[in-house]
Amino acid sequence: MRSFKDAIEEFHIVSKDKAFTFDAHAHLGYIYMEMSNAVQAFENFEKALDIGSKDSKKIIGLKYDYANYLVSSGELNRALTLWKEVHAASPEYKDTAEKIEIYGEVGRSENLTRLMTSSKQDFLAAGMVLCRQLRIHVEKHKFGKENFVEFIGSMRQGREDATVVVHFARWTSQVGEIPVRELLERMTDESAVKGFFITTSLFSAKAMKHAKVRPINLFDRHRLEEMLTKVYS
Repeated sequence: MRSFKDAIEEFHIVSKDKAFTFDAHAHLGYIYMEMSNAVQAFENFEKALDIGSKDSKKIIGLKYDYANYLVSSGELNRALTLWKEVHAASPEYKDTAEKIEIYGEVGRSENLTRLMTSSKQDFLAAGMVLCRQLRIHVEKHKFGKENFVEFIGSMRQGREDATVVVHFARWTSQVGEIPVRELLERMTDESAVKGFFITTSLFSAKAMKHAKVRPINLFDRHRLEEMLTKVYS
């Protein structure tokens, strides 16, 4: 019912019962995140983890979620520590292995770290600058999937301006063929002559093969890192 104030009061009462202390603080953390109060949320997540639980699945789930929230707050090292603990306890848990690999690589680059931990608006702003680097005049944009933004714009080709579509994805998983096909579909919808896909991750062999025979330019994490030196200069 989103009655956050009442819920907080109830969970504080429940937290005094040792049988429910872990769950109460975990729920309080999630509630405070819904209220955009990261400080209180993280305090409760840490309390829950300090207290622990006999249910290992609950601990693994909380560590995974908490790590995701930490990334959005710029605390990449703590997030990596938690994901590594999750991976050690359950190697196949969700996309933990991918997150460790990608964020471990990202952590070695100041600019990639800054992008991955930036706010939604700063992520958008970075995308706008990247488009300017590609000499694309952005006319409109829209957010799509989580950590994804699409830009529609134009760029000079010969004596005329041609419509282009740019997909900018702040993802940890490898970009496969399907997202590239979706970019091609959007190009058809917008009557665009060229497409760009920029990601903080890497592209699969099928994705690269599919783009190679079409007017699509792919920018993986390595190419993006080079471009970010100008974004954050």
